[in-house]
Amino acid sequence: MGRRLPLGVAGALGALCALVLLFNSEVLVARRRGQPHPAAHLLTWRQLAERQDYVYAYHGGTVRFPMLALGARLDRACPGGRDAPPYVTVVAGGRLGNLIMEYAAAWALAEAYGLPAYVPDSLLKRLKSVFVGLSLRSESVVLGEDAHCRAAMGVASESAARDGDGEGGGGGGGGAGASARPRLEGEGEEKEESEFRPWTELTPVELRHGQLPQVVRTAHKQRALIVLDICSLLPEAVVPMADRLRKELVFQPLLRKAAQAELRRLRKKHFPTFDGEVVYGAVHARRTDYHAQLELLYNVSQPAGVPFFVSAAAWLRRALEPHERLLLVVVSDDAVWAQEELVPALRAAGEADRVGGGWAAAWAGNGDPLRPERDLALLAACNHTVFAYGTFGLSAALVAGGRGIVYQLAREPLHPTLLTPSEQFARHMPGWVALR
Repeated sequence: MGRRLPLGVAGALGALCALVLLFNSEVLVARRRGQPHPAAHLLTWRQLAERQDYVYAYHGGTVRFPMLALGARLDRACPGGRDAPPYVTVVAGGRLGNLIMEYAAAWALAEAYGLPAYVPDSLLKRLKSVFVGLSLRSESVVLGEDAHCRAAMGVASESAARDGDGEGGGGGGGGAGASARPRLEGEGEEKEESEFRPWTELTPVELRHGQLPQVVRTAHKQRALIVLDICSLLPEAVVPMADRLRKELVFQPLLRKAAQAELRRLRKKHFPTFDGEVVYGAVHARRTDYHAQLELLYNVSQPAGVPFFVSAAAWLRRALEPHERLLLVVVSDDAVWAQEELVPALRAAGEADRVGGGWAAAWAGNGDPLRPERDLALLAACNHTVFAYGTFGLSAALVAGGRGIVYQLAREPLHPTLLTPSEQFARHMPGWVALR
């Protein structure tokens, strides 16, 4: 059994993962009406990686920042034979936003360097319930199809390897034949300790500026796997692939239809007689357990509140054309606060905005934390995104395109360079901004 990649503060997995991302920059040019603008420049992603500064640290170093590792293969010929390149995989875990970012990291790194990538069964199964046409395959299926891998893992026969081989269908665990075929993930996040891993040992890599190309070269030289830690998102790879990532992450038809129907309903309710163009601004307010994580990771006790969202709405209104109407579509994991405080404040500010043209605001959350994909699809269907921080809002913003308005934390004197992942996006992305 291979050794696991260290998970840091495992007891706070869900909340911690909402912050733990690695970010980079390239061209994700703001769009206003759902159509991407041409690229602002023609630099390669490698040139951008050399030019941009990113922060791979937390306040005080008390919590380990997610890293990647090089994994020694169980067999140097597994999969694809001894001349096959290294492949990329990821340790999956966390909530929907975290899983999307983990998938994006593996996919983008593989695309950027021309490597194959495979992801755990549980991750793929969950994302296939949200997106259609995902290009990455299940790691256990790929390994189970390869004779070298079956031999290395002691799989007795092809029939045993094929037992339950539907991608995502068996959740990667449990059931007849589970012990006789490659298995990467249990049926749920609570079974991580029983996961199968296709490596014998891991060599962690502490990411530093400009280091990723060297990591890939080392992986080629050693014929090693590139294993992304839980909650990771690689900046040097993901952002340059942002346009292509939007084509990779296409929502299931029922989710798309429901999102468009909800936007039409909101438009009819708030602008019943207006025949011109309505611009939809997604507003995601991440609260609840995230406040404790802000203090733990960044030594910040003041989360994004109503004033930030009002300022973000005013900034977005000024960025639009005078003839356009702005409708803010509000979703939050704190539905009571959002409906009793945030939405009324946004409406009042919109009515009082005589100079900018004002805006309307509507609560649109579905109130079901066990089925967040509906809210995610709705946010992603909007033209621009206000999301303060967190992987859920970031996922929606990446799929939507357009402008992004995030929350700028108050810097402390001893750690002026620490940034949330959202702030790192706002620092480098054209059309994005961080506000107090």
